[in-house]
Amino acid sequence: MGFSQAYGAPMEKQQTITAIRQAVDMGYTFFDTAEVYGTAEDPHINEEMVGEALLPYQNQELLWLLHTYAEKKHATPAQISLAWMLCKKPWIVPIPGTRKVERMQENAGSAEVVLSAEEVEMLDTALDHMEMSSVYGVK
Repeated sequence: MGFSQAYGAPMEKQQTITAIRQAVDMGYTFFDTAEVYGTAEDPHINEEMVGEALLPYQNQELLWLLHTYAEKKHATPAQISLAWMLCKKPWIVPIPGTRKVERMQENAGSAEVVLSAEEVEMLDTALDHMEMSSVYGVK
């Protein structure tokens, strides 16, 4: 994405956010971003603008579900998500990315979260009946 570099002068923040939201409305579902697309002053600017632009498209029902299970299991929503992935198939390996040691510890803690077969089935059923945003690649 060349909102903050590569195609001339960077676009204004609000102009960028508006353009990304219009792209979502047109059906775009993938937004490539990385530090390399930022500026020398702020290498994360592109990621921040994409995040802000996509905020209204988040699936609140999914977030509620993850937070509910997290509270019940004394875990974080990220740990519930990773624990669920670990339960799906033995050959599926979730690959969470981070640079922060505290997030690495949190992610590793997902292996300690025990989800019963019934809980996995309940999560699957909820997800099967949940409307997902096309921003996340599912229509």
